[in-house]
Amino acid sequence: MAMPKKDPSLRARANRASTAASLDRIVPEKDRPVLPQLFDEDGIEVAWHSSAQQFWDDYWASPMAANLYAQVDRHRLFIVVDLIHRYWNGEKGLASEIRLACAPFGTTPMERRSNEWDEPKGAAEAEPKDGTAAKSAGVPQGAKTTDPRLTLVS
Repeated sequence: MAMPKKDPSLRARANRASTAASLDRIVPEKDRPVLPQLFDEDGIEVAWHSSAQQFWDDYWASPMAANLYAQVDRHRLFIVVDLIHRYWNGEKGLASEIRLACAPFGTTPMERRSNEWDEPKGAAEAEPKDGTAAKSAGVPQGAKTTDPRLTLVS
């Protein structure tokens, strides 16, 4: 049986970087920037691809958007949206560039883990409190019996 963890105030070290952050806040709707206009080479305004528009809306509705520290971070996000727009309009060679450009923004679970961003409060727990994790994982549990090794020594 696993020992319960110490109270966090009693631990000698936290094993946590000082840059770690929690994803509790969400940017209010009124503070979310609008996607800028997009122009082609001739200066004619073109519409954003629907997937790029959806990425922009989804990102600003997510808790990761609250971790953009400065206005300059938004400019990099504009670049990401432009790459996504170009990708969905046929430039399939941009997939790796999109992956690299999205990394600082925590768009995947692994990126959020490497940025040490905690999940928002109220997110689904990894393991139920009542100890039914093994049952819910599909691991068959046998009937509780005495340890058979103890019968050999008596």
